[in-house]
Amino acid sequence: MRVIWTDYPAFMAAFTPAVAWIVCFFLTVPRDATTHRAYATPLAGTVLLALAVVTTVTGIPVVVWRLVKIRRLFLGGEEARGNIKRVTFFRDRGLVEFNYMFNGKPYYTRSYLHRNRETRALEHATRVALLIDPANPEQAIIRDIYH
Repeated sequence: MRVIWTDYPAFMAAFTPAVAWIVCFFLTVPRDATTHRAYATPLAGTVLLALAVVTTVTGIPVVVWRLVKIRRLFLGGEEARGNIKRVTFFRDRGLVEFNYMFNGKPYYTRSYLHRNRETRALEHATRVALLIDPANPEQAIIRDIYH
């Protein structure tokens, strides 16, 4: 669950279908027991249902992909130290850029994060523990915000 609250792509992929289903339910369920009329017209109800289905069908694979990717880094990733070069937030989303050395070669990468207590604590020029994919060293995450 912590991965979903930290990783912005996973958060949006999980949150969007939930909102779509809630909106679909509340706008298409009859509001009046005597007339059985809903807030949405039948066409709008169909569109809302299609939107909920599409966001679910696309969102679930994205969440699974992000969870598997981050879990693999925790299981088989190599630990290293890196330096945060930039941290920016706009509303609930953030971007952290960091650099590190791996096998004697410098790397510079970024992560898109959801704003929460752990990610708000990240600061420019801070040294952080990373998990790096040894098969693809450009892929790395900041260990402590996911664990």
